[in-house]
Order: sequence, then C-alpha cells, then structure tokens
Amino acid sequence: MPAALLTQLNPIWPYPPMNFIEALTRSAREMGYRLAVYQQDETMPPERLQQVLWQTGVEALLIGPVFDVRIFDRLPWPQFSVLAVGSGHFVPPCHWVTLDVGRALWDILNRCLERGYRRMALVDYLEPQGPADAFERMGAIGWARHRARREGWSFEVFETLPKRESAVLEALRTFHPDAIIGQTPSIWFALKDWMSRSRQRIGFVAWRLDPPSLPYRLCGFSEDLTPLAAYAIRVLDAEVRAFQRGLPQVPVKQLVPMRWIEGDSLPARRKPRSAPGRVKRTRASRVG
Repeated sequence: MPAALLTQLNPIWPYPPMNFIEALTRSAREMGYRLAVYQQDETMPPERLQQVLWQTGVEALLIGPVFDVRIFDRLPWPQFSVLAVGSGHFVPPCHWVTLDVGRALWDILNRCLERGYRRMALVDYLEPQGPADAFERMGAIGWARHRARREGWSFEVFETLPKRESAVLEALRTFHPDAIIGQTPSIWFALKDWMSRSRQRIGFVAWRLDPPSLPYRLCGFSEDLTPLAAYAIRVLDAEVRAFQRGLPQVPVKQLVPMRWIEGDSLPARRKPRSAPGRVKRTRASRVG
C-alpha cells in the first residue's frame, strides 16, 4: 500500500532527519507499505502536496515534526489514516507518538545522584518557538528544581544557542557544577576543553544522544529512532486496518521510552547508593 511521510526542516537545525527517515522507511517496508517522503517547504506548497498525495493513491500519512503550523489547516484530513511521529514546534491535531524526554531527565538525575553528583547543570538550547513536547520537558525541569530544594542538592538550567555554547561558561564557572547535562552532545564538544581543565572532574550526560556521537563513549539516552519508528508504523497500520480516516475526536499522545547508553563520561564519584526520593515501581503501586 502506498504511504507517505511529510517532513519539514527545523529552522534551528535545517538538515533532513535522515536517520529517522531511514528508520521509518525500513519499518514501513517490513509492514508492506511503500513510504514516499515529501519535504514540505516553498518548493512543495500544500496545494501541490495535496495533488501529489491524491494522484499517488496515498491513504496512510505520517506527519513528521512540524515547524510551520499552517500545514495543519491545508491538508485534506478525511482522505487519510494519519499519525504524527516525533516532536516539532507544534502539537499535531491527530494521534501522536514521540519520545519520552521527561522520563529520560528523571532517570538522568537519579543516575547522577546514585553516582555521587550533587551539583547538576542542565545546558539547554533556546528555541524561537516552544517545542511540542514542552509539557514533558518543562514538567521534568520543574520537578527537578522542586526535588533539589527538598533534598538539599543543586540543579540549575543554563540556556544557550547553537554554535554559541561557550557563552554560558562564565555562569557555569560561578555555579561550579560537578555534572553537566547537555541537551545534545554538541554541548560536550563545546565545553569539553573547559571541563578537562577544571580542578575537579566534571561528569557529562547527554539528554538526547545521537548515533554519530557514540564513538566518544558519552553517557546519555539514545536518540536511536528505530524503536519509535517501528511502533509508529504499527499504530498507523492499525488505523488503516480499522479504516480510521481523518482527525480523531480525542487525539492521543503516546510516549516511547528512550534507551540508556552507558559510557565513560559519568563515572561514580563514590560508591553508588540509592538516590534520595527515588521511586521504585512494584506491582502494588501501579494505578489502573
């Protein structure tokens, strides 16, 4: 069956998400779909995109991260079984699967505390438009601040821009972190010289660890999108088989866990111990 993936370029990082596209294409092929990829921009206006989708008989449509909200008002939704996958700048009006970045930050802080770190600095990128997963991100950051005050350790957020990461150095020197949580490995590349000159070793962990950075043995949560892609195709296939077309009355967002990658950048500062306030899941504590 013909299917299509609609993508838009991130204005901050204007490169096609090739790893994601390849993972989705591979998973779609395994489920019997021929996935065509269309980058929606000024060369592919919505009117032209509608025509192409109609002429190629597409009934299953994946919406990648969206950075221009106007596309939502220009698609003939009743024509498709549709699913959004990944997070751009806008919340899609359809069912949506994306990575659980909030839970990843929760686990990062637990791992830092277990390994003896007490002053964590999150270096985050400023974005011109709040991300679609801002609720999970900001919820996790707010929880971290509250927990740090309650338990007597330190957590601060430092915001920067791509290719200007060194602008936060003075603030970091004042804060004296013993661990840095970088939104991406780019933070480590920008700060590693300063970190290596510090009198005390500064640990590093990537909130989102992309595959090209794996040879550097950084700790972090993998942004390997293969599991997310495989799950997204299964959800879309279920919609197709149930003949669900158009926008749902109640859009559902599903969060896919990220996988921890162990490396050399977050060594234990002392014998590991249980992190204060860590939640341990048991069968009895599950709700619903």
